[in-house]
Amino acid sequence: MQALPEDYIPTRVVLYTWGRENGTPPRPLVEYQWSEAEGVTHTVLDHAYAAKAKRFLQEGASFEQERRMAKPDEGPVFMRALLGHGNSSSYYWFVDMTPRS
Repeated sequence: MQALPEDYIPTRVVLYTWGRENGTPPRPLVEYQWSEAEGVTHTVLDHAYAAKAKRFLQEGASFEQERRMAKPDEGPVFMRALLGHGNSSSYYWFVDMTPRS
């Protein structure tokens, strides 16, 4: 995984999983957004996975650079941490969907 530039701030990160049926496209489960005005917010896209979304909001995301959990109230740090290797698996992964200008 390529390291993010130090000044890069992801504003939209989506958690995906494989589709339920063999050969179906990846499914978005949760979208996390960050803005200065609202901080970190989230939208559950598949309510069967709402607990997974809440886990990251309550426990934080593994921020491997500093060997700690980053909490949502840390805004950009949390969003960057979601994209880190320690939060994805072979079944679930985070994708940076930040609009490019």
